[in-house]
Amino acid sequence: VEGQNFDIRKHLLDYDDVMNNQRKVIYEQRKKVLRGEDLWSDIEEMVEEIAGDLLFEFAGEKSNPHDWNLKSLDDAFLATGFPYNLKNNPMNCIECFNNVLRLGIPIRRLGAAAVDFAYIAAGRFDGFFEIGLSPWDCAAGILLVEEAGGKVSHWKEKVFDIFAGKPILATNGLIHKTLAKVLNQT
Repeated sequence: VEGQNFDIRKHLLDYDDVMNNQRKVIYEQRKKVLRGEDLWSDIEEMVEEIAGDLLFEFAGEKSNPHDWNLKSLDDAFLATGFPYNLKNNPMNCIECFNNVLRLGIPIRRLGAAAVDFAYIAAGRFDGFFEIGLSPWDCAAGILLVEEAGGKVSHWKEKVFDIFAGKPILATNGLIHKTLAKVLNQT
């Protein structure tokens, strides 16, 4: 019995060390915030590392988005988000969402636009649409999608302005025009 308990305590101590190391990192970042230091470079580094790992894992070194072989919007897997003022239905976003739902296209809402963009770049999602994102919600994600060969625009397929808070459409590039038409049916 004592030998078994020893092993359990040993694993518990190992787990404790991992938790303590994570706490050190988090508390150090918290101290930087409280001191008013800029954490932007830390955030960029984390996003770059995670996005790079995802791209390599799911796209490989020589993958080209045009080789993803998506037949149509029917085969697509989408992500979306909703503005904080959804109750006001800005730009008929509820109707646009319903247009996509009526086609039977799977849609997920993860709650973090940065993750949605990274998943498009990695090939996990085929498209993402939302209204009212702030620049910090989408700037890095737009870069990821475009660098992976995808396309980002306003829902009307105009150039997207990150400072305007307008509707954004990001796709693998293959379903962009078709999804834009669906979103603009209202």
